[in-house]
Amino acid sequence: MNSNYRELLSCMEAQRRASGVRSVVAGQFSGVSDILKDLSAEFQNTMRCDNESAERIISALSALGAVPIECICTVSSGGKMNVELELSARNGKRLNKGVIMREASKCCGRRFDLPTVSEQGDKIRAAMCEMPVYDVEIGTDQHVANNGRLCGDCLNYFNDGFGRTYAIVCDGMGTGGRAAVDGNMAASVMSRLLRSGLSADSSLQIVNSALMVKSEDESLSTLDVTSFDLYTGKVTLRKAGAPVTYIKKAAG
Repeated sequence: MNSNYRELLSCMEAQRRASGVRSVVAGQFSGVSDILKDLSAEFQNTMRCDNESAERIISALSALGAVPIECICTVSSGGKMNVELELSARNGKRLNKGVIMREASKCCGRRFDLPTVSEQGDKIRAAMCEMPVYDVEIGTDQHVANNGRLCGDCLNYFNDGFGRTYAIVCDGMGTGGRAAVDGNMAASVMSRLLRSGLSADSSLQIVNSALMVKSEDESLSTLDVTSFDLYTGKVTLRKAGAPVTYIKKAAG
């Protein structure tokens, strides 16, 4: 009886683990599907590539000591230009954001905003868009429960380099160190996905499976993602387990 019961428990545990693996794999495939859909929509909204401007940017940055690997200048159907740069982080001179923006503006004859820069391995990626119409002012306030040292709430905000500003708020369930780890982990993964060029919908789709793979224990946190279109002024709110959001507007 005991031997058969132990075998039953072992089988049930194996089935549970297999179900968890299937869930993670299904989530990853669903995320890949959304990524391909985003790429297709991006190609449809891109009117043309400006190769001449890209070559001028490469020449200008090379003259300053940088080592450009690739430069892509795309013009959307609305006539707005986006510039994506890939530079070598191992060789060549590191240029600050202001220099990259100034040189790109000269080469393209357009006024660009400061680029969003991220570094992966030995490559530096910089993305910038034309100067947007609107700007965003962000203010934050944080209160730690029970006057503790660590807070489960985590906030991050940044410009994606394509005319959108993202604000991310994560609330790790509970208080103390574990809640702080969960909140920061969720915010970090979400920020990296958005910075890499994925849409918010695709990022939300795969962030859960990414956290399941990253941590052996269950990670519980809510997620608020707000995107601001700096050209149109449109604000989009996306939520995963988070409470209702209140929008306050000036009267009149």
